[in-house]
Amino acid sequence: MFKPEPAIEFLLKRTARTDRESAAQLAKDLGYLPLALDQAAAYLRLTGTTFSQYTARLHTLIGSQVEGGAYGRSIGATLDLAIETTLAKEPMAEDVLAFSAFLAPERIPLDLIDAVLANTNNRDSVLISLSASSLISHDPLPLDVPAISIHRLVQLAMRNRLAGAGALEAILERSVTILWDAFPNASYNRPTEWQRCEQLLPHAVVALEHASIANIRSFTVARLANSVGCYLLAREVPGRAEQYFRKALGIAHETVGREHFETATILNNLALVLGKIGSHAEAEKGYRDSVELAEKLHGRRSQAVATNLNNLAFFFQYLGREVEAEPLFRESVNITEQLLGREHPDFAVRLHNLGFCLRNTGCIIEADEIVREAISVGEKSLGRQHNHFAAFLTTLADIKERLGHVSAAEALIGESIAILERTCGRNHPETASSLCQFGQILCQTNRPADAEVLFREALSIYIASYGAIHPGVAISRGNLAPLLLETGRTRECEKESREALQVLDAFFGRGHASTRGAASVLAEALDQLGRLSEGSEVRRRYGLG
Repeated sequence: MFKPEPAIEFLLKRTARTDRESAAQLAKDLGYLPLALDQAAAYLRLTGTTFSQYTARLHTLIGSQVEGGAYGRSIGATLDLAIETTLAKEPMAEDVLAFSAFLAPERIPLDLIDAVLANTNNRDSVLISLSASSLISHDPLPLDVPAISIHRLVQLAMRNRLAGAGALEAILERSVTILWDAFPNASYNRPTEWQRCEQLLPHAVVALEHASIANIRSFTVARLANSVGCYLLAREVPGRAEQYFRKALGIAHETVGREHFETATILNNLALVLGKIGSHAEAEKGYRDSVELAEKLHGRRSQAVATNLNNLAFFFQYLGREVEAEPLFRESVNITEQLLGREHPDFAVRLHNLGFCLRNTGCIIEADEIVREAISVGEKSLGRQHNHFAAFLTTLADIKERLGHVSAAEALIGESIAILERTCGRNHPETASSLCQFGQILCQTNRPADAEVLFREALSIYIASYGAIHPGVAISRGNLAPLLLETGRTRECEKESREALQVLDAFFGRGHASTRGAASVLAEALDQLGRLSEGSEVRRRYGLG
């Protein structure tokens, strides 16, 4: 494979042209492949086509026939020649090229190639042959994780070859299976798996696109789509996660039916996403349907039901319906304790969720006891370096603040943020949530300037993650607005609280605590600005007295 400058010089010299910028773009699009560059130069010389025209028509030209190049063939035929020459020396190279043809071209983890060549002992010789023919290049992932790259033209030539042999669908199905086997299936709850998911994500996305084009709707495709959705949900990309869960659910209905345990899991995952993006009615129906289906398949006292009850309860709590959420949390905790015991990580998570709910309903003492037990169990079962454990600490920090133990609260929230930075990253919404909590504690200890820094950082994280119109963004604005009011920036407070109220009203409704809180701050700001009638109207509209 040429380096960029020699590739550009090759094109200019072979075509007797001087348009270096266009030649550079074409050389890049051809992946600096000597065979492809030679064929392109022959075509350009014989047809009078410009570099730019050839670049635009590249995919059409791959099937065209031109005489006069060193190999006297089309780009496709030239690449076929390289493939044939390599396979004559190393037949197993075809399996690698076939598998790679349905993945993203850059940085295919080498362990996937190991899975392709699982029944052979000559991986190294296969890779050497492919590299020698410039059909692949070694291109490590971060941290020097071994990986290979393959140019998209080689992929296209290989897909054409497979289609001509009638083998495209079978190889694509095998590629999807290998990816699903490799993709962590519990990534939502395991930040330690996220690096692996990030390596595989582009390849899974491309493989699923090829499966859609080929109309392959096997259950393995549904499973891979569900795994991709779970990772995207964990990384707080709900819009993209939704499309993969919907794909997975549709295929699951067709292949294994509506009353299959994995169908119930996918349905529950879709409901999680719908709740995050504001499709509340559809989300609630999905949650209820998943509970009903899990109960039908496994019985009420089952782990699947406990999981789905917990998720339904969390959804109700999110909407401010704690009265409905609490009994569901309690039932989920009881089932989990009966089936898994009190030392299991799922018990710790569900116990914490119950404590979180009780905190919101004002049962602070019981919430304190429950969350401290969740922390004790979680430290043993999850470890302290886990995002769920960090969430436990954040909740306990809030409880301690409400009980007046501010120093303890500050220590807890500091540890939570440190854990989240290591597990999720500084710019993750979970970290932003803890930053907001820290800001609240700083406000309580009369450190408004430090609190404002955290509130604004959290707001920027939420906007970067979700866009400006999202309840997380609105709640973050609602945290900032009272501080602005207290520090004399009334007009800025009005702006932030009004924007927050508009989104929260639309998303949660007028009766939600967050909505009413934003309305209260807005009304006070309007009063201070001398617009008393407007403030009164806001209070009347939101039932603030």
